[in-house]
Amino acid sequence: GGQLQSPGASFDTDFGSSLFSGAWEKKQQEVWKRFAAPTHIPIQEDYVIQKTLGKGQCSVVKKGVERRARGKEFAIKIVRKDEAFERKEVVAEVLAMGIVDQHPNCMHLHRIYEDLDAVYLIVDLLSGGELLDRVIAQGKFSERDAAMLAQDVLLALEHMHSRGIVHRDIKPENLLYASNDKSDPQYSRVKIADFGIARVLPEGEDAHRHVHHRTPQEHRGGGS
Repeated sequence: GGQLQSPGASFDTDFGSSLFSGAWEKKQQEVWKRFAAPTHIPIQEDYVIQKTLGKGQCSVVKKGVERRARGKEFAIKIVRKDEAFERKEVVAEVLAMGIVDQHPNCMHLHRIYEDLDAVYLIVDLLSGGELLDRVIAQGKFSERDAAMLAQDVLLALEHMHSRGIVHRDIKPENLLYASNDKSDPQYSRVKIADFGIARVLPEGEDAHRHVHHRTPQEHRGGGS
């Protein structure tokens, strides 16, 4: 509801150099604008928003069907602009996904919409479910399946780290299978999802200096 907000203007006024300065601030703006939909187009014009797929501490994920692309399905992460809303967290997530870009083992960001009520991230719909659910359903993994899983995760991590991205929340719930159809070639494909607390390291910084064994809640709200 309400008038659309310009992502570019929001960017300049709400975070500016509070996350990074100089080149990093420019990089943030470039990534945001690369994915941002035109500000005069509401998300409802491009997508039919359907059932809830999951809920997080500060967001909800719903299924979305694109109106103009033969019903292509996506997941839509909706971050409400309530009293707990932190724009810098959304921007950090977008920046990480934008830098990771189109790796086959990472969830892809496709588009960003924004209005006065929320920010909407259009991402891959990974219908195969969480790793833990598949382990429980199958009872056990064959050596081949386990090796393919490890390879997918390690390739994704290698790619992220080579681009200065530290995910900081790798766990079975954030490892999602691309498909639940056993006849689909993507059935065994695992992708890393949820870049909500990922960190982008400025060039020259070592990743191991910034990885802490803490919960996402502690990262967001402090505590030890």
